[in-house]
Amino acid sequence: MSSLAIKQMIATLEEQLQAGHNVKSQLDNLYKQRDAEQKAVVDAALAVKHQAEIEQKKLDKKMKIKRYEPEAEYVPPPPAGRTIQCCDCSTEFFFAQKEEELFAAEGMQPRKRCAPCLQIKKDKQPPQPQPIVLECVCKAHFIFTIGSQKHFKAQGWAAPKRCPPCREAKKAQRDVVPVAEAQALASDIAAGAEVV
Repeated sequence: MSSLAIKQMIATLEEQLQAGHNVKSQLDNLYKQRDAEQKAVVDAALAVKHQAEIEQKKLDKKMKIKRYEPEAEYVPPPPAGRTIQCCDCSTEFFFAQKEEELFAAEGMQPRKRCAPCLQIKKDKQPPQPQPIVLECVCKAHFIFTIGSQKHFKAQGWAAPKRCPPCREAKKAQRDVVPVAEAQALASDIAAGAEVV
């Protein structure tokens, strides 16, 4: 798998991990693959550099040029700090000494959570509404969709008691004027009586 594909898979699995899915083992395997690939790239670059140095030495020897060579390559010391285990996901993360000093200066406790868990805690939102199956007065079951739930909540209405076909039937029944009333109204209008 290419390094780009690994990075994309890691991003996808981190999003799934934040969404609460159990993908920790897959994520750990991808981290190992990514680290191994990065190490292989670094090793290859070092091998090429070493080969170039050997070629340069051969050329210098042939041309009788003496070059200054440092005794050892400078390797910066590892950053100061400590490794802490996350209280949520048990992953180890690095807590730098500068961060620790900053936390102490501000009077705060050291971090207990890794960056992804901190983000999850920060972004914690109330659960999103899910479609609900309701039972109609006619004993039929119907789905109360998320969009309908939001609309009903915005209007301040309670959940519906009737399924869509029963609602339409009730609306049609409410809109139809009984025939006897319609005939009486028509005769009153024809007679010139005042309609109230």
